[in-house]
Amino acid sequence: MKNLVIIGAGEFGQEFYSWCLASEGKDWIIKGFLDDRTDCLEHSSLKHRILSNISSYQPQINDVFICAVGSGETRIKLSKILQDKGGAFINYIHSSVFIASPFKMGVGNILGPFVYGGIHADMGNFNFFNVASSIGHHAKIGDGCTLNSHADITGNVTLENNVFLGSHACIIPSKTVGQGAIIGAGSAVMRNVPAGATVVGVPAKRLI
Repeated sequence: MKNLVIIGAGEFGQEFYSWCLASEGKDWIIKGFLDDRTDCLEHSSLKHRILSNISSYQPQINDVFICAVGSGETRIKLSKILQDKGGAFINYIHSSVFIASPFKMGVGNILGPFVYGGIHADMGNFNFFNVASSIGHHAKIGDGCTLNSHADITGNVTLENNVFLGSHACIIPSKTVGQGAIIGAGSAVMRNVPAGATVVGVPAKRLI
């Protein structure tokens, strides 16, 4: 049985932990958290505790890792610290997720409750898909992207690295969202979004 180590014990890490409890004992058991704020669970009632700060931890036999922090760029950075020490990252897929076949996926991805993954979609590494978000057919997703609850990527959409979608954001088919772009909550993206841009509204218009 593998031992699951969760990187990040903040609010998102604790929410992710609650999802993991429901499936503990099937493919892995929860070992605990890594966080540089070693006292952040001091007053928490969670059963599992912080094992170490991130940079000091040495991966053990049977350890597997998931990084549960909100920023995609930070997820990649922190995960690399453990990868460079030989740490193995898994994908977390909630039991309620539906994924069509074929569907390509890298490592370190989190697919939360009721996520939908469409046929021939291609996903990179260290992405986070929150409750009821969806990935359309033939979509291409880079690394470190974050989709909040009910966000919708439709068919043939491309997300470059570190894209952030707020809750209920939607991107219409065949559009590309550039690296580091931010799509505001409830926005409807009707055209390509440049790298680093922030867009909001229906239709989405650029703020920055």
